[in-house]
Amino acid sequence: MHKHQQEQLKKERSLSLYFKYGASLLLFVVCLILASCGTTKQVTATSASQTTPSPIVNPNGTDLSPTPTLPAVWCGAWVTTSTPAYNSGQSIPIYAKFEKNQDLNPQGIANATATATVQWGDGTSETLPQGTTGSDGLVVFYASMSGHQGAIDKLSLVTVNFSGGGQTCAVGNDRPAFFTIAGSIATPTPTQPPQNNNNNNNNNNNNNNGGGKNNPKSPFSPPGGFPGTPTN
Repeated sequence: MHKHQQEQLKKERSLSLYFKYGASLLLFVVCLILASCGTTKQVTATSASQTTPSPIVNPNGTDLSPTPTLPAVWCGAWVTTSTPAYNSGQSIPIYAKFEKNQDLNPQGIANATATATVQWGDGTSETLPQGTTGSDGLVVFYASMSGHQGAIDKLSLVTVNFSGGGQTCAVGNDRPAFFTIAGSIATPTPTQPPQNNNNNNNNNNNNNNGGGKNNPKSPFSPPGGFPGTPTN
């Protein structure tokens, strides 16, 4: 009888331990579920707060930037050969144009006066003779390289001022035409004068004709046999 009671106590103790372990495990699982739910809510809230809303495009909105209007007139200047070779006998052509806005289309301003100033690379300044624009608004200036050896391999700038048709325009230092004279100063090489062979030819003629005593030809005439030359 005593042995049976001991076995019964062991069973009750085992069941009690099972219940305790089961309760602990259930409590642990519930804590995990609650923790995961809290983390999900926090991540969702953070993501929602950091999301940048997409801009809404309103095709009929009134806050659009207007298209910029064209200026009434414009002008420009340029050099087709930006590195001309130095030659004291040559000039550099400089092109400039003066135009106006005619119904949103460029139109040349004719008979406008234009003045160009060259800031040479050697530090000197030269105002070129005044020009007049043609029917297309174009004018051409010519800057002589003579006396500007010091501008070789240095940048030279050109500014132009226009006036005509009740309008003015300037190609200033913010957008000038430019060029750089290239090359070196050439030293002239003396050339030998051509040799005068007339005396040698005359001497040969005199020898062939007995010293020239009975020769009727002019000493400056070419020998016979040349086309168009009478022969004796």
